[in-house]
Amino acid sequence: IYMLLTNKFLFCYSCVTQNLNVRYKYLYIKDIKFVLIFKGNKLEELTIEEGPNMVGNYAFNNTALRKLVYPGSLGRLPGLYSPSLEELKLGEGIIEINEVLDGGKLKEMIFPKSLKIISKCQLNAIDGKLTLGPNIKEINLSFQTPQFSELTISGKSAKIWGSFDDCEALENVDLSGVKTVETSFGVCPSLIGIKLGDIDRIDSSFNHLQNLRQLHIPGSCKEVVGSFRDATSIEVLKIDEGVESIERSFYGAENLKVLYIPSSLSLALSLSRNKLEEVHLTSSMPVGECPKYIQHPLKLIN
Repeated sequence: IYMLLTNKFLFCYSCVTQNLNVRYKYLYIKDIKFVLIFKGNKLEELTIEEGPNMVGNYAFNNTALRKLVYPGSLGRLPGLYSPSLEELKLGEGIIEINEVLDGGKLKEMIFPKSLKIISKCQLNAIDGKLTLGPNIKEINLSFQTPQFSELTISGKSAKIWGSFDDCEALENVDLSGVKTVETSFGVCPSLIGIKLGDIDRIDSSFNHLQNLRQLHIPGSCKEVVGSFRDATSIEVLKIDEGVESIERSFYGAENLKVLYIPSSLSLALSLSRNKLEEVHLTSSMPVGECPKYIQHPLKLIN
């Protein structure tokens, strides 16, 4: 074990330890074999270089960390809560972060491109724009009360469930890399834009929309269930050919005026309580076969 100690800094090289009682504010560690449970509460900045084999679960929970630089060689960040955390940098190679909570002060976080799974993480203090991808596969039980206004997920087949619940600040969402959304985006009063890519299914999501004027559901989305409730602001709804079922959705879409519906849609909600003015039918659906869920006179357009 080799340590270099100054008044404020502790540098550790080739250190093998399980518990480190930290009395210093700044700590730099290199060539660790396995670490480390930091028991001190004075540690403010920690840099771990590439090379460690493991870090104990919740190793940093009882610290006053403001900055953490964490190496990609560890593969995952297994639990972190520091109320003072302002800066978190994860190295390339990290594929999972689990139970990482901020204390409302996190200003900067670098998500590596290698990241695949975000689980039970409440990183809500990040403001501005959050971009995840291109390898993200799953986001679960995370970002319950986010403060960021833009979200982009650019993976290839990501699944979102139980996340982005109370999104009062969220204005634009680009889910081009998402395949399924379940029980997410619960309260989104500020949303003005939703971009859906090759999504397969939307279930119990995107509710309480008060500012979204137009919505496009792509043909890859076979089923929409229990979603877009209290979507009082939607005026134009375009449903592409390929969508098969819309069930228990769009309740409260009282300002819907223009609707595009495909012949593939076999099950849908009743649209009798709105201000519908136009229904655009696909060329394969004759006007005489207007679906039964359109229940009052309006302009039909092939």
